[in-house]
Amino acid sequence: MARNRTLFSALTRRGPHTVLRGDLGFAGIPGVVYTPASGLHLPGLVFGHDWLTEVDHYYATCEHLASWGIVAAAPDTQRGLAPSVLNLSHDLGAALDVITGIRLGPGEISVAGDRLGVAGHGFGGAAAVFTASARADLKAAAAVFPSVTKPSAEAAATTLKLPGLVLATPDDAKSLRTDALEVAAGWDGAILHVVDKARTS
Repeated sequence: MARNRTLFSALTRRGPHTVLRGDLGFAGIPGVVYTPASGLHLPGLVFGHDWLTEVDHYYATCEHLASWGIVAAAPDTQRGLAPSVLNLSHDLGAALDVITGIRLGPGEISVAGDRLGVAGHGFGGAAAVFTASARADLKAAAAVFPSVTKPSAEAAATTLKLPGLVLATPDDAKSLRTDALEVAAGWDGAILHVVDKARTS
């Protein structure tokens, strides 16, 4: 347990890598990608945004991941008033294919196809669950305060076997906006963590 605390403390600080920012638009997907300045066979992660939230809201998260040697991409799609969680899930998968399919940056950055993950916040958390249920090449997934969507991520979560993390707030059991508890309960391999100081807005 002490080792985990030490590791967590280290990871809360910025990593040692210089970070580059790129545009997913070159591959036909609006969005951004953050990478370390160089590195081959790096882990890769795609991140789904919350409802009506621009991906620039998550630049610090993606930049932090890249500083630790992780390529992080975030599609900036499905931001209208009535977005499709399945379409955002598809875009997350497409972004994964982009970052694994080509050399990034000045040609000195590549992502390993066997070191992939997906994560998301709110609406994007639900989309991440759908992406994880549709792909067999992911090693881990995270749903950060996942939102209730139609269709629901709860059913998709029951098909998951990969390791995962679901973050919830103390008042989730009374909220109509999130189904974090239900997603975690159905997901075989997920850890549920209730963030004491968080709340459903």
